[in-house]
Amino acid sequence: MKRRLPWLLLAITAISCGEVRSKDQDLIRIPALSYVDDVAPLLERTCVTCHSATTMEGSYDLSNWRGVARRGSDDVPNAIPGDVQSKLIAVLGDETHASLLDTNDGDLLTRWVVEERMAYFSASADHVHPAGWMLPHDRGANNFHGGWLRASAWDMRQCQVCHGEDFAGRGNAGSCMTCHTEGPTGCSTCHGDGNKEAANPPSDLMGSFSSASVGLHAIHLNATLGQPVACRECHTLPSPAFYAPGHLFDDEQRQSDLRAELTFGNMARGKTLSPDVDLLPSYDAATHTCSNVYCHALDGANPDITWTWTAKIEGGLVCGSCHGNPPAKTLTNKAHPNEPICENCHIKGYKDGQLDPMTHINGKVEVF
Repeated sequence: MKRRLPWLLLAITAISCGEVRSKDQDLIRIPALSYVDDVAPLLERTCVTCHSATTMEGSYDLSNWRGVARRGSDDVPNAIPGDVQSKLIAVLGDETHASLLDTNDGDLLTRWVVEERMAYFSASADHVHPAGWMLPHDRGANNFHGGWLRASAWDMRQCQVCHGEDFAGRGNAGSCMTCHTEGPTGCSTCHGDGNKEAANPPSDLMGSFSSASVGLHAIHLNATLGQPVACRECHTLPSPAFYAPGHLFDDEQRQSDLRAELTFGNMARGKTLSPDVDLLPSYDAATHTCSNVYCHALDGANPDITWTWTAKIEGGLVCGSCHGNPPAKTLTNKAHPNEPICENCHIKGYKDGQLDPMTHINGKVEVF
């Protein structure tokens, strides 16, 4: 259902700050422990040497709150709010970690995860926002700022009333840049882990790979067998602004169904091969499957090969992950030769007997 949010009403709401504060503010218990005041200093002292953005032992980065909540290479969440079985707690007693933290440290981490549900800051009576404002474990609740913004169709102008046009903070309102280093409207804030070098959704805040908003973005944007697929091949880029029609919003009236709009580009349609080619690619939101998309369209005649956007690819891409090896047909819908050695025909696509990433997944057919 489309949502209309008149700007005048939003402005009055944001300026008064009354709607931002939970009506049950006085009923929300103020956390006794928080990430900012208690847990971050502890992790910095005991864990970050091995678990940081540059030394991610087990793919766990404990240098920031979001890293604490995410999954490692074992696909296990590091910590789940309220769960005493969380890995962050379980490892306290193993041989490797027992000597790093004393009993008080272990008790503090356990209480923070289980009792305080991984509270980010200790909200108090003078906070405009409720205590759950920084707790994404219940992302559907409007007490979490992501849930509240989603319900507001991502209208960031409300935040700018207090936090400033640049979100860097103003007066008693803190900076949004502490967590969102590129800013709340930056690409990597929603489409990645806050790192400008990884502006794609590798997983959501709680580590899920199964939602359509995550899907196989990382596989397409961090290609190992060829050129990364540009975002514009599937989506309208927000140019020049975050609020550009076709990004989050259907039109200038900020109507949104909260689903990313798919507008396949020339390479996805096969038109970079020839202006006369148009594969008419499509995406089925119900089954999360793609059809007639370069280069998956090469196997449209093969019913045994399907591509599901939310499937998790184990072990990375190999020849045959994206299309048949060899494909069933060409992009011009002709039968593909049954030649098992690709470089016999696609000479320009190989170098020293190895697939050349510079000429692969580039919208062209490199032959002879």
